[in-house]
Amino acid sequence: MALHQHSEPDGESRRAAYVFGPFRLEAAERRLRRDGQTILCPPRAFDVLATLVERAGSLVNKNDLLQQVWGDTIVEEANLVVAISTLRRILGPGMIETVPKFGYRFIAAVERLSTAEEVNSSVSIFKTRDLGWYRIALKALGAAVVLIVTLLPWSHATRSRPRGAAISVTQLTHNLAPDSQVSSGPAGRLVFQSERDGNPEIYTADVQGRAVKRLTNSPGRDEFPRWSPDGKQIAFASDRGGDGLQVYLMSSEGTDVRAMTHLPLACSEPSWSPDGLRLAFRRDNSPEDGRQDIYTIAIDGTDLRRLTSEPSNEVAPAWSPNGRAIAFASNRGRSGEFDLFQMDAHGGPAEPLTSSSGDELSPAWSSDGTELAFVSNLRGGAPELYVMEVSGGAIRRLVTGEAEHPSWSFDGTSLVYSSSTPGNPEILRVELDAASPLPVSEPEAEDVWPSWSPDGRSLVFTSNRDGKRALFEIDVSTGAERKLTDGTANDWFPTWAPDGRRIAFQSDRAGDGLLNLCVMTLDSLATRCITSGQGTKGSPAWSPDGQHIAFQSNRDGAPYDFRIYTIAPDGGALTRLTSGPGYDGDPAWSPDGSRIAFTSNRNDQRFAVFTMNSDGTNIQRLTVTKHHNTNPWWSPDGKWIVYTDWRQGGNDLFVIAFDGGPAMRLTYRGGSWPRWSPRGDALVFTSSRRGHPGLFLMGVPKEFVDSVPPISKR
Repeated sequence: MALHQHSEPDGESRRAAYVFGPFRLEAAERRLRRDGQTILCPPRAFDVLATLVERAGSLVNKNDLLQQVWGDTIVEEANLVVAISTLRRILGPGMIETVPKFGYRFIAAVERLSTAEEVNSSVSIFKTRDLGWYRIALKALGAAVVLIVTLLPWSHATRSRPRGAAISVTQLTHNLAPDSQVSSGPAGRLVFQSERDGNPEIYTADVQGRAVKRLTNSPGRDEFPRWSPDGKQIAFASDRGGDGLQVYLMSSEGTDVRAMTHLPLACSEPSWSPDGLRLAFRRDNSPEDGRQDIYTIAIDGTDLRRLTSEPSNEVAPAWSPNGRAIAFASNRGRSGEFDLFQMDAHGGPAEPLTSSSGDELSPAWSSDGTELAFVSNLRGGAPELYVMEVSGGAIRRLVTGEAEHPSWSFDGTSLVYSSSTPGNPEILRVELDAASPLPVSEPEAEDVWPSWSPDGRSLVFTSNRDGKRALFEIDVSTGAERKLTDGTANDWFPTWAPDGRRIAFQSDRAGDGLLNLCVMTLDSLATRCITSGQGTKGSPAWSPDGQHIAFQSNRDGAPYDFRIYTIAPDGGALTRLTSGPGYDGDPAWSPDGSRIAFTSNRNDQRFAVFTMNSDGTNIQRLTVTKHHNTNPWWSPDGKWIVYTDWRQGGNDLFVIAFDGGPAMRLTYRGGSWPRWSPRGDALVFTSSRRGHPGLFLMGVPKEFVDSVPPISKR
């Protein structure tokens, strides 16, 4: 901790502009550009950058930087470390060099435009465009919903629905002062830091960002508020005591404030253990090099434990929901670049979770402990919001635009975070379903098991809206429906033939409790069953050439010994593809007809997704999870397989590359029986998210389907 006197730059420096790489820094206008486009840069980080650029090529002592940027404000050196990390995220590698124990050096080649004419000419070029941007930003501040990531268009979705689906991002706060460091609590109640009253204080708001209430009122700095698991307390950091940042507790209404730590150097970024009995936090440990480590402490202020002691920065601890692990960000091993790690909650060796050329920061566990949200500047520029599957390392980028300090909702279906993308640091919420699924049909009945027509214009599905389960067709563009079967029998699992003229399905129309495969001709609605005899025959899937139908049946075994068969559409050429004990089901052909995906519990009691050659040979297991994986279906390009993952408390859709690798989550509010649209830009599936089983359609993000983001688990 130190008291710094402010030193004003000279007039010439204040009016100068600097060009380095694709960037242009205009000191007088406090503006940073990349290739002519304005980049949002936090004020303190901008001041640090301006100071370093003005002295490009020279070592700038840390004390000089603190004095130049923070002036007479009492600050910890950790603030400088954060500013440097922010700049590295914005500028990318190769710009700022760390000189351990001393300071920093700007090492990129810099061209200085020193005359007023050069600078003002530069400013005038962008003046009109910047004014327009400013007006747009003001409009964005007043908008309740910001749609940030646009997905591939769904050309037929015109009936009272948008033409394309998008990730839904809602702006929750609208204030000219910065709102940041948000934490989501019970019933979605928010706690966050804001400077709306002129000083960094702690506020609460409801789930919509309304009913804002100020909790703290101190002359110091209050930061990083975090709800306790029961929602009755808030942990935060503050320098109100005059001994630098320390960890404090208070009630959820801002009363009963008490210090948890009384340690030399700064303590901040508290994180609750799931039982609410301990706090993890980040503490500065070395005044010489700004090194930071992770500690824990009991909430009565006793039993302080140091968990890390590496010669690096260990920041942003996050306690896992089961209490066994703590995730954190660290630049151990690679100067200036942060990755995510996890370690035992009692300390010990840390397991790396990510490895990339950028920084990964601010990890936040999902409520079920299977995922981590975090921010990364992987694509250059400002950090963006990502989610990773902890067990498999699969990464999904959620939204474009700057993001900081994500926090999960208690039900795990959304994230809140802070962002300057609206033009000012604000609190936003993103719904985690891949594309805000749209209901396809409206009646209060069970609409299930959809299948696309080959032209992508219609869906066929099963519904019990008229009593027994019958088949219906719906035109996706107009919503027009027609009933295909008369409802005198139960019909399930319809699947469209590649020629668009026939539908195969399962039916009990033969009576005596028999379940057989039937084929309907759509022109006449004439139907005939192509199987007979004992046993269940179901889950049909047409081969791409229309010559075979794969299905599951227990016709040759015990009641629960299902195997995969193929049959010709006329009922001939019955062939058994799989054998052995267990259950093989849900067959799905690859687009080229060479492979069949299916689900099976052949290796253990859990169902997993397998693939095999179309003749039943070369069986390979595709998914390995702790949950049941069923209902696989290929993407039209043959690169991906979407399936249902049956997790505790529900089921959701995941996607995995056809040849294996990490799986990526698509839905968070329920989903099963997915079917890819013929164009590959959408998925239809069954979900009970509206209280009863219904059909939903969502867009598939192009970047998500085409390639896995290159942040990888080590």
